Amino acid sequence: MERTKNTDKEVNRLLYDFYQWRVNASNSKKHLELWQAIIQHQKANRERFYFKRSRFFTRTDSESNEEHWIAYDEYENQEAYERMWKAIENQPDLPYSNDQEKASQLRKEKRSLTVDYASRGLFTERPELAID
Repeated sequence: MERTKNTDKEVNRLLYDFYQWRVNASNSKKHLELWQAIIQHQKANRERFYFKRSRFFTRTDSESNEEHWIAYDEYENQEAYERMWKAIENQPDLPYSNDQEKASQLRKEKRSLTVDYASRGLFTERPELAID
């Protein structure tokens, strides 16, 4: 874990990669099943996916009939994070499956179910503001 000095005391710095998107609520079950397949692949290949923890959250908007999704991955090492994303940039299907045909299908299906996607971004924790 990255450590920095903060007034004579070592502080752990974690990195968080946030994602935000929407899907039509009518596609909620199909979207969930899709993500379960993707996450199953990533759990089985932890040596390629360096996140310490990953979490997903949803909220349904009854007025628009859309489901809002937020996910984050927590990292302990920025160099490992950067290596992983460089590999994904070179092989966009990498996070989806080891089977190239299945990976391509999952990636296309995820894109087709997504109404709107906000770009991802890496954030550094500010431990001096944490409440535990």
